[in-house]
Amino acid sequence: MDTLDLKTGATVSFSSVDGKAFTYTLPADGDNDLLALVSGINGKLITDGYADLSVAVNGSAIDLQNGSLTDTFAITNSGIAYNSPNSITGTDPAMGPGAANFELFAATDSQGLDTLDLTTANTISFTVDDGLGGGSQDFSYTTTPGDDLATLIFGLNTALGNAYSDLGVVENNGAIDLTTAATAGGNTYTIAATDITDSSVNSISGTTPTPTAAVASAPTPDTAALADFGNTINLDLGVTGSFVVNDGTTDTTVSFTLAPGTDNTLTMLNTAINDGLTNAGLDANLSTSFNSGTATQVDLANSSTGASYSISDFTAADGGTANGSVTSTTPIDAATGPTLAESFANRDSVTFDVDVDGTAFQIEARSLNDIVAKINSLTIETGIRANLNAANESIIFSTQFGESYDISITSPNLLDVDGITPRINEILTATPANNTVSVNDLAVDTAAGAEQTLVAIDYAFDKINSFRAELGALQNRFESTIANLSTTSENLSAANSRIRDADFAAETAELARTQVLQSAGLSVLAQANARPQQVLQLLQG
Repeated sequence: MDTLDLKTGATVSFSSVDGKAFTYTLPADGDNDLLALVSGINGKLITDGYADLSVAVNGSAIDLQNGSLTDTFAITNSGIAYNSPNSITGTDPAMGPGAANFELFAATDSQGLDTLDLTTANTISFTVDDGLGGGSQDFSYTTTPGDDLATLIFGLNTALGNAYSDLGVVENNGAIDLTTAATAGGNTYTIAATDITDSSVNSISGTTPTPTAAVASAPTPDTAALADFGNTINLDLGVTGSFVVNDGTTDTTVSFTLAPGTDNTLTMLNTAINDGLTNAGLDANLSTSFNSGTATQVDLANSSTGASYSISDFTAADGGTANGSVTSTTPIDAATGPTLAESFANRDSVTFDVDVDGTAFQIEARSLNDIVAKINSLTIETGIRANLNAANESIIFSTQFGESYDISITSPNLLDVDGITPRINEILTATPANNTVSVNDLAVDTAAGAEQTLVAIDYAFDKINSFRAELGALQNRFESTIANLSTTSENLSAANSRIRDADFAAETAELARTQVLQSAGLSVLAQANARPQQVLQLLQG
């Protein structure tokens, strides 16, 4: 990410997010940083309907997080690009016939050619008024990427000569000068709106760079008066002196000398004392400065957050004669590191080590809201939610599970004056017995009570929604059972109908067939019974 200039804006794109394209553009802003980019991406993800996806700062990288327990998102061809053309403005000369060369574009400084990226295409433009009454004409020339300054000037000369035969440019120690070949009686050229703009575009693909440490505010040095020279020292005669610095264990003598000179000033003496600190090996933590408020005092500053010093035996002399009235035994304490509020106010990132009931992570934050957002992104995993109080100066933790939990937040890089102890080292243990809040016990007559009430009401809403979900699921099961029973009843009715509703024609035919068979059977039986009688009659006859 360190190749990008976010202040000029940036465009983040994913070729595929769950089958769809995603693009977010960060508008140009001088206050843009990595956190601003992350915040904008998160907002766009929510707007585009990806509530389960979020991004977070990880060192100098951006990590993608999926808060869904069911959905899988495929991310491909991720990239970030910014378009940050550099532009310089030149001078607007009026070149009369026979005029000397005039600097058109400077070599250095904030508007110098050295600010351009000549490896990209550069567009040079200005207007030219040749004084013939036709007004100003636009002139433009674009270089080939990779041209050096000599090639740029050659190409510019060719293009300029084709349009204005009397005009040309030459190199002058890294600058570009405008020349004119017009002689007496020739044209006077007026040049305006001079500009050179390169077309540098930097982009990075979606890789994971090595994280870097958080940037912290510089500590506030402790400053004390080293010596007030008043009118007792004649600086013109030269000054020699010394003092002893004790770091708690060792005495170190610092000697300084200001050579005689009629132009000597207290600022020069201050420089000589600083040179003495350097020679004594103390310049890493200690430095002196001229106190403009008194005009006679030199102050000593300590930039170390871990060491304190005491100063003794200060003496200074002009012309070699010591003056005992110029003395100082003022102790100087260790520098005061920035507070968390100062770091956030300065928009500095602060590293926090956070443990939420066994789930540990590290985050670089520039506000408490960043910590809250990260904790809440893990709520599904931890069951713990975080809220900021109304003043945005403390975090309220809560859970609806009715179980104990532990929270710890430390700042490993934001240290106390001893240079060892973290300024932020908060450990919280919550138990149902000591920390359970009932809606019946809430009060809104204090700010703390009102904030607690808001959190409790949020959880009450969650509980109601949970009950509604459970009742809805139960109702769905009842409705499903009712539907199944209705289907079974319908099937039984259909079967009963098939059993009860006989085919009358088929049954009548079957009855007729049965009657015929019965009649035939009776007839055969009657004949069978008559045969023996006939035989008996024959025998008797």
